[in-house]
Amino acid sequence: MKTAPCYSHKDYYGYFHIDLTGKKVLDIGSSIGSFMKSKKFQLSKEELGKAKKYTSMDINPASGADIIGDAHTLPFKNQEIDIVLANNVIEHFYDPKRAVSEMYRVLKKGGELYFTIPFMYPIHEAPHDYVRFTKYGLRNLFSEFKNVEIHERGGWFSTTANFLYKLSHILDKVRLGSFVRIVLYPILIVWVQLDRFDNSGAFVRAYFGKMKK
Repeated sequence: MKTAPCYSHKDYYGYFHIDLTGKKVLDIGSSIGSFMKSKKFQLSKEELGKAKKYTSMDINPASGADIIGDAHTLPFKNQEIDIVLANNVIEHFYDPKRAVSEMYRVLKKGGELYFTIPFMYPIHEAPHDYVRFTKYGLRNLFSEFKNVEIHERGGWFSTTANFLYKLSHILDKVRLGSFVRIVLYPILIVWVQLDRFDNSGAFVRAYFGKMKK
């Protein structure tokens, strides 16, 4: 089990430059495949085209995903998929262990699961926001897998900066949000860089990682 902090967007997004050549890829909770098609992950249509088959899946009928379905019961055969992507979706599973076991089931031997999940982050997409996991909880959640890597994203400074930014939007109700953002922005930019001085692992914005079946 590997754990390591991540302080920069470059390191975070670079982690997900995945070779899709000849692979069957399942992107869960992804609408129209937002995880890998996002500009942040810098994958071109040509790179996506290298995949043998790229399938997006979401439970929301309005998402535009290739498959509308529930991740707790994946509509795939055993050992059918090479790569499973779960980007900021595990917290929306009412039974995360069952959903992760389904990912394990459909992955081929040696197949990979990539994930991201928020930790110190506001409730979102309510009422379908059920859980937050520490890295210790994630170790238990992914216990079926091998070569599990769990990386921490952010520390006290960027986590606090994120909450202050969210607070500025709350203050929009009294027309103070824009002013607060103007004042805070240069401070928050510096704070994010200070994360490297917090190696406690106690104030983590999110986790991300990968593992094999």
